Amino acid sequence: MIKITEITNDNVSGFEDILGEDLTDDLNRTFYKGIVALDGDDPVGAMVYELFGVDSETEDVISRIRLIESRDEEVWSSLLDGYRSAAGEFGIAKTVFETSDENAAALFESRGFTCEKKKSEDLIVKVRDLKKARLKLNTRIPAYCTGIADISFLQFKNAIRSFLFKGIKGSVPDMAYLSMNWFDEDVSSCCLADGNDNGMLLVRRTPSGILKVILFTCLGPGSKQNLAYMLIRSVNMALEMYTLDTRVMINCRSKEVLNLVSHILPGHERSEVYVLSRKESENET
Repeated sequence: MIKITEITNDNVSGFEDILGEDLTDDLNRTFYKGIVALDGDDPVGAMVYELFGVDSETEDVISRIRLIESRDEEVWSSLLDGYRSAAGEFGIAKTVFETSDENAAALFESRGFTCEKKKSEDLIVKVRDLKKARLKLNTRIPAYCTGIADISFLQFKNAIRSFLFKGIKGSVPDMAYLSMNWFDEDVSSCCLADGNDNGMLLVRRTPSGILKVILFTCLGPGSKQNLAYMLIRSVNMALEMYTLDTRVMINCRSKEVLNLVSHILPGHERSEVYVLSRKESENET
């Protein structure tokens, strides 16, 4: 008989084989949740999701499923049943899931999800592709554009607060809670103009070695030029520190980022995926 168990900080390390090292690491963070399907003591399936808007008084809670893994359709159904209970517990208003698997999409549709075929939010390239990007990598970078290792913790937190206040949250649900050293402090860049943070390009190197762009934004006068400075600096640092085959994941949820990426990396397309969504309030729990 299949038993659904919550993944916690205490037991997550025991499920790394089915979760992978990156999701195992993420599940130690506040707004990342997971359940595992056990056949006796053996994990036969798992599901991981991230919760956006939990700490907001004005926004609905949106859940993005990061993983649903099993080779057995019955286990998938058990995981989705377990997830429905969690949806009620966390006040989830809407669930979203991206997959390239047509069979998975069909199963989700059978459980009340609507399905659209779209471009993935994430563009995955390699460091070697950045070397060929439409960027003048020999551009002289002004002194106010530095790595985040060169600014203070207070400057970092003040910048993040200012972005969040303006509704700029990056691609993760817990931006307000992340420490500066969670990011790659050498590859990540920031612009300080007149003593104020007005731009950041924050990159996370995951345990598996993927470079993930978490936040890329700039505010105030000269923002377009400062975006270019930060990008050039970060690309040069990535070329210096990582192999050309290192994978880079760029979240293109922001129109600003999507437009810039389309310009500097022509010919690199986001993959087509099935985007499944369901309003949980319209379904019985």
